[in-house]
Amino acid sequence: TASRLDAPHLFIGTGDTALVTDLEVTKFRINEVAYLGNTFPVEVTFQARGAENVPMTLRLSSGKTTLDTRTWTPNHNFSSTRWTVQVNAEVPGPMTLKASITPDPSWVGKEVTTINNRKQATIDILESQRQILIVAAAPHPDIAAVRNAAETNVHQETNVIWVSELDGGATLPDHDVLVMHHLTPSLIPSVVTDAIQRARAVWILGGATTAWNDWDLNLVGFQNDFQPLVTESKGHTASDFESFPLPTDLDRMLALWPPLACPTGEYTTTPALVSALHQQVGPVNTDWPLWAVREGDSRRVAVTLGEGLWRWRMQDLVIHDGESAAFDELVNRTLQYLSSRDDVKRLRIRAPERMDEDLRCQLTAEVYDASLSPTINVEVSLELMRNDAEPTVHRFIENSSGTDFSLDLGMLLPGVYNWVATCTQKGEQLSERGRLVVNAVQAEASLVPADHGLLRRLALRTEGAYLGTLNDSNDMEEIGQAWAAFADGTESQDVVHTSSERMPLHAQLWLLLTLLIMLTAEWAIRRASGSR
Repeated sequence: TASRLDAPHLFIGTGDTALVTDLEVTKFRINEVAYLGNTFPVEVTFQARGAENVPMTLRLSSGKTTLDTRTWTPNHNFSSTRWTVQVNAEVPGPMTLKASITPDPSWVGKEVTTINNRKQATIDILESQRQILIVAAAPHPDIAAVRNAAETNVHQETNVIWVSELDGGATLPDHDVLVMHHLTPSLIPSVVTDAIQRARAVWILGGATTAWNDWDLNLVGFQNDFQPLVTESKGHTASDFESFPLPTDLDRMLALWPPLACPTGEYTTTPALVSALHQQVGPVNTDWPLWAVREGDSRRVAVTLGEGLWRWRMQDLVIHDGESAAFDELVNRTLQYLSSRDDVKRLRIRAPERMDEDLRCQLTAEVYDASLSPTINVEVSLELMRNDAEPTVHRFIENSSGTDFSLDLGMLLPGVYNWVATCTQKGEQLSERGRLVVNAVQAEASLVPADHGLLRRLALRTEGAYLGTLNDSNDMEEIGQAWAAFADGTESQDVVHTSSERMPLHAQLWLLLTLLIMLTAEWAIRRASGSR
């Protein structure tokens, strides 16, 4: 701010410059959602003041279990360090983590306060043990391909039931996703029909002879003018698909994978059907669905129109030396999208509810797509309003970790603030609201020492002066003398003011007459010389 005002700055120092000894956990960054069995990062920032060369023990714990420790020795009186730990999500439900900093026993008791030596946060560990039930008309290699791909995720279990086994009194086992392979709606047992009505996640695998028009349009999201022909179609990714992230190398793999056997005919799709893969017939890219999802109500549906998925997986295994990377990832991300919970907030803001005015207000935002995978391909903004005044709009920026966003509002004036954070994810408006109370702080209550050196540097930078320190009324005379010396040594500078004004030509009669005379003279000279 000082550099913006082109004028000498004069400063008078006040406040206590004594160094305050204190240890503090300043930041504790953690995601709010993680899946069971996965690892998630925890980032903690520690700060030490007045503790140069004092060994510290940094500890991260959950309950009575210590997850990790680290030793840190500050190298000067104002030191900070950032510590990142990967934590395993081993138990479903809320998991509370606590970060703490402990000094060497010889230094215990020298802090002004130990309340800020620890901080805790809670993350929600979601149960990711999905039960995948496959109901099929008959054995088929595509069933094995999908099942093997799903079981590469240790948090998924699959079960296959043949339609012929479902008699009148049969029941289906509990499941999170219902997968149906080559079923004809008119021949589906009532127990499967009831399961479809109750299911929150359905995946229909069809083939070249599947009569898609027999399925409920509100379930599959499209109709097909079926013809008794087979269309061999490769796949190409849809550029506008955002329901869940597709494998990064999928386009290249689709070009290498063999075509699928698809039904022939014109397709009519509803707006609720979103294609992840379109059909490529020969060299022609079409907008016909090949691998798509339907959304819009409480039930999520995926449809795959081609037969021959086992060839895709076999080709993937050959290319990747026995590891099916792209195909398995496509299957598992589809299953994760289908089974994702709608009641989980997809825009999450971590913001303080109450803070002091001498602290910087920092917020963190996390955005999740429909499959509850973190995404950063959005813009998150925050509208801040203080005491019913005009709101101000701020924008979050992406963090270096690439998983969330941050916003630094700086130091806020005391008062009550209401904020609204918004973003648009795949056309859906997400928002979260909150309130922040900023308390006024007495200068005597602050643990931050006065920095008179900073005032001296600013005075030097602006060609001003540091007049002295004001501790009591006796210092006023010395400060006055310093001001007089600065004023006497400062030369007065002339200030030149300029202004401009636009005036019509006819308002200056003498100038107009001069121009007319000059033009007349030029005309006369040209006539006299014979020029036109």
